[in-house]
Amino acid sequence: IRYYDDNFSTTPTSTKVAVEAFPDDNVVLIVGGRDKTDYEDLPEIYEILQAPQIQKIILIGESGHELEKRYANDRFITAESLEEAVNTAKQEAEKLNNSVIIMSPAAASFDMFENVYDRGDKFKNLIATLS
Repeated sequence: IRYYDDNFSTTPTSTKVAVEAFPDDNVVLIVGGRDKTDYEDLPEIYEILQAPQIQKIILIGESGHELEKRYANDRFITAESLEEAVNTAKQEAEKLNNSVIIMSPAAASFDMFENVYDRGDKFKNLIATLS
């Protein structure tokens, strides 16, 4: 399993670029946080999540919960914390060949974290503790 911290992807456009960087991999994507558009960008985010390489989508934060409410998708798994998201992503990635876990939230960090640096540091620290 390869892990990628794309924590600074706080818009749908940047998350789309992250997903498109792995066209031949099985992607487990961690997405969600504080939406910056009053959820007006959720249709755009949902469209990005249709990429065929995305096998599972771990939803976190306010926008993750809103995505789950608005769209039915059997690839969605909701996590209540980043730790739960990372552990779930690892479990799902272990079931796949050539798997990649990307944290590319398409949202701000302020619903669960002090700032974007706090979110990134916590992600890196959680990855470092995985065995």
